[in-house]
Amino acid sequence: GINAEYGGYFVCVHMKRLFGKRFQHLDVFPKTSAEALVRSHSGGIVTLIAGLILTYLTLSEVYDYMKWEPQDELFVDTTRERTVHIIFDIVFYGLKCAETQIDVVDELGEQQNRVTHNIDKIKVNRKTLETIMSAKVARLGDTSLKVFDDLYCGHCGPGAAEGRCCNSCDQVQLFYREKGLPLSEALQSEQCQKERDFKSAHRLEEGCRIKGDLLVNKIAGNFHVAPGASAEQMHSGHSHHVHQITRAKLQELSNTIDFEHKVFKLSFGQTYPGMINPLEGHEMDIKGLVRHSYLLQVVPTEYNDGWRLIETHQYSVTNHTERIDPYSEHVHLPGIFFKYDFSPIMVKIHSKKKSFAHFLTRLCAIIGGIWVSIGIIFRLTRSLADVSTKKKD
Repeated sequence: GINAEYGGYFVCVHMKRLFGKRFQHLDVFPKTSAEALVRSHSGGIVTLIAGLILTYLTLSEVYDYMKWEPQDELFVDTTRERTVHIIFDIVFYGLKCAETQIDVVDELGEQQNRVTHNIDKIKVNRKTLETIMSAKVARLGDTSLKVFDDLYCGHCGPGAAEGRCCNSCDQVQLFYREKGLPLSEALQSEQCQKERDFKSAHRLEEGCRIKGDLLVNKIAGNFHVAPGASAEQMHSGHSHHVHQITRAKLQELSNTIDFEHKVFKLSFGQTYPGMINPLEGHEMDIKGLVRHSYLLQVVPTEYNDGWRLIETHQYSVTNHTERIDPYSEHVHLPGIFFKYDFSPIMVKIHSKKKSFAHFLTRLCAIIGGIWVSIGIIFRLTRSLADVSTKKKD
């Protein structure tokens, strides 16, 4: 064992003597003796500044490496998705909820008339957009209006027991029925008169906010708000979508109807971070008898940021307004129309990260560059300081 160890040591010493001097001139890392190393106050400050700069740039590079960069690619849409959700929230300032309905028609002739499923119509004040009453609540039978405050106690009528309060016109009429009194007298009560005045005032200021979710076929079609009751009519074996409204009614509406509206939300499916729906926030003042059409080009979109996959749709929009003359021979149906068509091209948005080798190369360049640059600046300033000191001496 001793002889083997001694033999190995002899080989190492021999190799060092043989090759040590030959490669010494290739050393790019010259060594400085310990006696030549001197630490200074200014050198410490420069080192601290270099460390702060190095830390900031290193963290910035790490953040840039971890950051998700979206990349768009175009493909032919080969998905077999048959339906699409249209999510909307639109307020019509000049239309009453009783006059407002949503209809859907597609190119295959399939119709959804007077859609109520997943739709909520809300009466709002057209100036403040404060809710007056939800049509969904009204369908459940709660049509009472809050005219009086909570402390009010209205008189029910002749012979009413002390302490009994009737705080609405309905409650007064109920009391009159119980007593067998004529309802015509009940309608003259304070409660009924104030409710009539309240309804009249709010009807002049009433608008309608419609929000909901439409499930439509993934083919060209439209959904719209137009006057007159909608219906499906068969003609020559084909189905037609019609609105039952007379020419005389259109002539009557020509000076009173108001299609002014604002789109709070309109999307074809889910939204993803950074997605832009161009009609959201759009407001248009349209008065009189018009047919205003929004032409939407809908593009299937797949969003994948590495954490989640969202299949949705983007869209672009143009619009067109046509004035309707109710006295002309051929009259088009007035209203607000959202006409959509689907693109055969799909956009895929996915994450793109820099390679680790690229990140490591930049990081090494930053570290090396900072130390070299700071070293050069420090030596230059020291040299200038030494020259200045010698001149003073």
